[in-house]
Amino acid sequence: MATENKLQAQVITLQQTVINVLQDALESGRKLNRADKAKLIAASDAAREGSLDALRQQRQRLALAAPEEMPRQLQLTQGPPSRSSKSSVRSPVQSSVRSPVQPSIRSPVQPSIRSPVQPSIRSPVQPLVGPPAQPSVRSPVSSSRRSSVASSVRSVAPSSVKPSVVESDPLYCWYSLDLQYSQHKPLAINFAPRNDCRCPDCGVRVDVESDDRWVIEKRTSPPPSPDGYRERRQGRIEFVANARFVIKCHTHHGDFACVLCRKHRESDMLCPTADTLIDHVSKEHSISELMKEPDIEAV
Repeated sequence: MATENKLQAQVITLQQTVINVLQDALESGRKLNRADKAKLIAASDAAREGSLDALRQQRQRLALAAPEEMPRQLQLTQGPPSRSSKSSVRSPVQSSVRSPVQPSIRSPVQPSIRSPVQPSIRSPVQPLVGPPAQPSVRSPVSSSRRSSVASSVRSVAPSSVKPSVVESDPLYCWYSLDLQYSQHKPLAINFAPRNDCRCPDCGVRVDVESDDRWVIEKRTSPPPSPDGYRERRQGRIEFVANARFVIKCHTHHGDFACVLCRKHRESDMLCPTADTLIDHVSKEHSISELMKEPDIEAV
């Protein structure tokens, strides 16, 4: 009964995602775009992994209860296919099981049917044009020094390394896409403090730990006074970007592609380091765009 409930929960969650994506496309009067397809792929992956985990738990319970009566089908069940560390395209995996009668029995495992469309490929468009807002980035604190408090805060100085515009490239690995489209998905244990900080999917080392933070300071233009003149004094608002924001921007090549450009621009911006990414976000993205990003908070 527990396994059946878990499988039903995975199906319901997947159905809700499909309904939400289709309803959003229908209400906006558009066809499914690559972002919609990436959401469906991420939901399919989550349902597949959850279902396989439920079946593995059921198999363990049956093995502990009566190993000699375990069904043949469960004995042939293997784990989920491993993702390649060199490519962001998944391929079906076949598992081989030895039996006492035949030398080798090939049992193809097909956990899910994937669409050949790569969700992260962008069509050629015009170069990036930044918003008029002029931010300022707090710089007294070194970016490599971590505070002794529970959450360390990185302050980014303007970088001399300029990011490059990417118009068409399969940018993100599957773990980055999972973080982008599953907002409640926690970071992997690899990114805990003093761990190796390697992506569980592509194997690239991302020099970011889960307690890292970056402070972004933006200047706000005051509203005009009743007589039609603007005050000279400008306001300021601070944002804090967490480690999840930076990690979900990483590519399988080890650099960072800004997810805000993916949402609000016609071209992707590729940055060589995490600090260059934060510097780009602070200069090129507006306050309203930062407010819409769940992994960047106003303080």
